[in-house]
Amino acid sequence: MVFAEYRAYQYVVKDPLYPDIEPSIVISATQPNLYRSLHGNNLDITMVKTWMCYGYTADKKICEYPHSVSTEEIGIKEKGAK
Repeated sequence: MVFAEYRAYQYVVKDPLYPDIEPSIVISATQPNLYRSLHGNNLDITMVKTWMCYGYTADKKICEYPHSVSTEEIGIKEKGAK
């Protein structure tokens, strides 16, 4: 059996060209600087947290952060929240 690991990232993405649009929370295995180069160099990206995901990872969602932090604690709404 093969085991793997990867780093997960949570960051807040804001587009300064559209200041009226709410920032988005992104959870990804993509490093923030790569995310910016793929989605637009003008994006403001603020790292919130990072953690490791261990074990067999094929075809699985990104693992959850081991310690719960509410979106209210970082001051924004999750994408799609009302």
